[in-house]
Amino acid sequence: MNQLISSKFYVGLLKVTDYVLLGMLWVVTSLPIITIGMTSSAILTVLHQWDKTGTGSITIRYFKAFRHHTVVALLNGIFYIVGLGTIAFLFHSDGLTVPVAVGLVIAFVMATMLFLNLTQIIVSSKHKKITYFDFFEMSVQSIFLNLFANLLSVLVVYLSYSIVSVFPPLIFVFAGGIWQLLYRLVSRRMK
Repeated sequence: MNQLISSKFYVGLLKVTDYVLLGMLWVVTSLPIITIGMTSSAILTVLHQWDKTGTGSITIRYFKAFRHHTVVALLNGIFYIVGLGTIAFLFHSDGLTVPVAVGLVIAFVMATMLFLNLTQIIVSSKHKKITYFDFFEMSVQSIFLNLFANLLSVLVVYLSYSIVSVFPPLIFVFAGGIWQLLYRLVSRRMK
């Protein structure tokens, strides 16, 4: 029995279950869609802590991180929801021309990049006193300084949207892995 617990297979299985549980926690706490900013920054914070100490203590770490920079994270989520809602409304309006559609797709990509960068900066500023303007300024700079990683992050987000649109229960299985992949893309910028 001791050999089973110390085997690589068992350790890998525990990590997979931790990521599935973390993904489920994110899905459930994101159901009031307005909390998507807080839940996303909490996920990245937990993954950042796991990177340093290993997996485990999911709920305790998650809800401690959920309260970190609550106002900024809530505003980030509201901005993202309003931005995507406006873009989706304009996309489905009558008389949409090709240049306008291209502009809306670019706005969609930029809104997602700004959301991910704001979320990453909220996580990396855990012990710093930063003004709201500084959060926004640092995230806009990060978009252009890390353009390739940002575009890959957006691609991961939209691929996951597509997969989940085909079969919605997959979000419970893949959410933790998707966030781990997003964390790997933005972790080089975290200090």
